Amino acid sequence: MKNYPKSFEDVFTSDRSINKCQMDKVSTDINLNGDDYRDLMRETYHAFYRDIFDNLVKVSWLSSRFCYDGKNRERKRYNGVYLDSAFGVFMRHHVGVESRLITRDHAFYHISSYFPDFFPDFHVLNPFEKKFEYPYKHITLEYLVYVYQMEERMELLAKAEEEKMRYTEFMDYIINYISSYNEELGEQYYEITLSHVYMPYVKVKK
Repeated sequence: MKNYPKSFEDVFTSDRSINKCQMDKVSTDINLNGDDYRDLMRETYHAFYRDIFDNLVKVSWLSSRFCYDGKNRERKRYNGVYLDSAFGVFMRHHVGVESRLITRDHAFYHISSYFPDFFPDFHVLNPFEKKFEYPYKHITLEYLVYVYQMEERMELLAKAEEEKMRYTEFMDYIINYISSYNEELGEQYYEITLSHVYMPYVKVKK
């Protein structure tokens, strides 16, 4: 992975963006000041993320253990109509839940794409017997979603972890990276996808 010098304008950490929410103006109606409210929100979300990751590992692992008529459903999708249809009926009718609520969710689906990188023995070990630990101390799940399509994603995440980048700092770092990469390549290979519905992420233009 190449380290490009800073040459493109910040977007998410620019004064124009940050000044839309100034901490000295933040308060609550529950007797918490802005700083205490921020800290409690951070603590609560981080605990929630740890639970999400742990349960997503277990759900993904269990789903890949399903066999029907002697055939194993190894992948999350595209196992063939026969096998995937059987799994759908199994989940909806016999288990009594709609697994697509989780497996087709934009963020959850892309987070689970990292499991083979994080856990090379994912299909061998049992997460109900051995906990699969989230591999980062600093960066959280949104970092993973932001760069999930990028070939350099593991190196970029490692850099964010090592330098303890804020999420917004990481977003601007990636904007500079892909803009420099595209410029050097002479074509638009990566682009940022921004939406009011989905989380922002880097898209590979094919």
